[in-house]
Amino acid sequence: MSALPHSSLPPRTRVQNSRRRLLVVDDDKPVRGLFDRMLARAGFQVDFAVDGEDALDRLANGDYAVIVLDLMMPRLGGLELLERIRGIEPRMLRRIIIATGADTQTVSRAGDFGVHAVVRKPFDIDEFVAAARSCASRS
Repeated sequence: MSALPHSSLPPRTRVQNSRRRLLVVDDDKPVRGLFDRMLARAGFQVDFAVDGEDALDRLANGDYAVIVLDLMMPRLGGLELLERIRGIEPRMLRRIIIATGADTQTVSRAGDFGVHAVVRKPFDIDEFVAAARSCASRS
């Protein structure tokens, strides 16, 4: 899949009902399945990206109330994606929940971007859903 130019991301108001729309960025298919089940049950419309490049394509074409981001992915990893988002639309960082099993130093670097929350895998499902709802209510 070729990457689209990412000179700008859509404004928050572009897509109707975006308060319940969520993007999961994770290369692990079973993890995506878990997120799909738990977040759909919580009332979110869930879309997926398999890496940072795929996420940039989806972010350029849609508006998301919440972005769930793994840090360790091929092609364009989570930290690199955070850098790109900061350069394109810094306010979007507040809509990101990091969900990762990365080492403490990497998690700390990700938290420095001002994301909504950092959640270590494995996580408590109820707590994660509460974080997603909190994040969506602020967008």
